[in-house]
Amino acid sequence: MTGLNSYILTGIANVLRKPPLWDMSVDQIKLMKQGFKIDGSKVERELGITYTPVYDAIKEAIESFR
Repeated sequence: MTGLNSYILTGIANVLRKPPLWDMSVDQIKLMKQGFKIDGSKVERELGITYTPVYDAIKEAIESFR
């Protein structure tokens, strides 16, 4: 149903020459359906950054507030 809504809102936006309501353009919906794949290996390799597991980061944050 979201796809149909995005076509309707994009059509209305084109007629009014304004951005689609709720940013629900056809292109935006297609992008959201594809999803995002993020890989931090380049950052690790080039900058030497290591990632902390989320559990450890939360635990460390809680301990810092005590």
